[in-house]
Amino acid sequence: MPEQHKFIDMHIHLFTARYLPLHGIFRSFGAINWLARGLARFAVSITGMDDLDSSPRLAFSSNVLRALQGQSADGLMNAIAARSRELLIKYQSSTTENEAEEESARLLLRAIDDLNSGLFPVQHAKRPASSRIMFDAEIRQGSAFDGTGTTPDHLDTILAQGFALAAEALSENDFFDDAAHLHSESHFEKRTYDGLRSAGLTPRDLGIIGQLLVFIGTMVLSEHDRYQALEDDYADGKPSNGVDADKYVGILLDMHHAYVEVFSQDLDPPYFDFKRQIRRMKALAALRGVELISFGSVDPFRGPRKCLENVDYGVEQGVEGFKLYPPLGYRAFESNNYVTAVNPAAQRADKYEDLAENPAPTQHAQDAMNVIIQHFSKCKLRLFAHCNPKGFQVKQGYGIFSDPEHWRQGMEEFDAKDLRLFLAHGGGTMDVDWHGWAAATDEDFEKSFAYRAVRLAQTHRNVYLGLGHILDVFDADNHDVIRQRLVSLLNAPQPVGTSYAISQKLCYGSDWNMPRMIGKTRKYLSAFYRIFDDPKLRPFAQDFFKDNADRFLNS
Repeated sequence: MPEQHKFIDMHIHLFTARYLPLHGIFRSFGAINWLARGLARFAVSITGMDDLDSSPRLAFSSNVLRALQGQSADGLMNAIAARSRELLIKYQSSTTENEAEEESARLLLRAIDDLNSGLFPVQHAKRPASSRIMFDAEIRQGSAFDGTGTTPDHLDTILAQGFALAAEALSENDFFDDAAHLHSESHFEKRTYDGLRSAGLTPRDLGIIGQLLVFIGTMVLSEHDRYQALEDDYADGKPSNGVDADKYVGILLDMHHAYVEVFSQDLDPPYFDFKRQIRRMKALAALRGVELISFGSVDPFRGPRKCLENVDYGVEQGVEGFKLYPPLGYRAFESNNYVTAVNPAAQRADKYEDLAENPAPTQHAQDAMNVIIQHFSKCKLRLFAHCNPKGFQVKQGYGIFSDPEHWRQGMEEFDAKDLRLFLAHGGGTMDVDWHGWAAATDEDFEKSFAYRAVRLAQTHRNVYLGLGHILDVFDADNHDVIRQRLVSLLNAPQPVGTSYAISQKLCYGSDWNMPRMIGKTRKYLSAFYRIFDDPKLRPFAQDFFKDNADRFLNS
């Protein structure tokens, strides 16, 4: 068994559906407007909401977690449908417990009508589904997804058909980068589909719905329950001599205005505004045993004045850093003398190439980025930047804007050489840039985001990298490629023209709980334990798992 090391997870997410601009996110995934709006409102309406002065686990959350861990599609659908029915039954009988619960029930009814009007327009034109469900009869307690063989009612059908239609749209989106392989029920070996079949889903529907269910399932947990799920994930499979995290760094996102730029002002904003998100994360951190360090987010689309006002507010609330997300549609720095190279063999390479060769689409966001780099450098604030060519892309190809070379140019342009910058994912392992850390050859690696991120960290004192969501470590061949690359990099002589050892800059992080990370967090940590059990890497292990993160957090 490899040696266990104390660790800091530099990259987790505890935000819920109530923190995200889900309407815009689903539009960017490819869903048409009525479907995106209906699914977003539905997810927000059933999301657990803690009072944040205690830490109970909601029964709904337990059911969702059990289904996620058991890889059961019907289990997830049943938990979701049961929560919907509970809200509607209480609302129908006027027994809702508080104003927030009543508001959730009203939002759920709006979501039902959004979905029904698109799925069954003729029927909806006669009478809204919400009215029929609420007033024609008592709402049924059970659903077709609970394993009892119940015939689907209209609520079951709306949910199943809406999820299937959305899953079809997202199957072409890079965020779900393994969606092309979801066209069979065997993607999750234990997943059950009997209820979904009875609700009218086809074999193709069943093959692609899994990732959407996992995404929604993880987002509808309350903050407390997401935190507990994270700790459960790290406890699952922990050996007798295993260790727990010393610290977690929780990252928020501020993305709504980027989607508005592409779609319209008609998009529903997040349920919680930026300042409320900051306050809720602060309250959550005060309740936890393991130290939870909060990072907010800075959004260039708000313009320089407003985004810096939010930064100041975050600092007042004890936020220790802020995230930037270039795939929303901006570069760290816009330059006319550099074009990111794109692997011609990558899926949709033409979209990435076109965007690499042209300016980012929104000038006021680029103007704000110039102010942000200077402000963060002057005020010695920490930035946490997405750094791989995929992710939450508002449009396909926007991930190319994450190229770390843009950070180098911006730091040099504004003499911000000591900017405290953390490059999340460290370049990643995406096909767009020759698979980065998992590149087949050193020649390919040297074309990648990962290579440029390493060089930036070796050149600038306060630039660090996090190896979060490098899921290729689960593949035996790629695991060995990544190990060998780390052996080579960490043991190589200091490159000419650089001043800082990369061994002092690499950090561990998981990116919990993006859809493919749930249930795999201890396995992810263990995969890196195995890598650093190589005799040539053991001297660097404690730096990687803990000490480098402490250096960045204390810089």
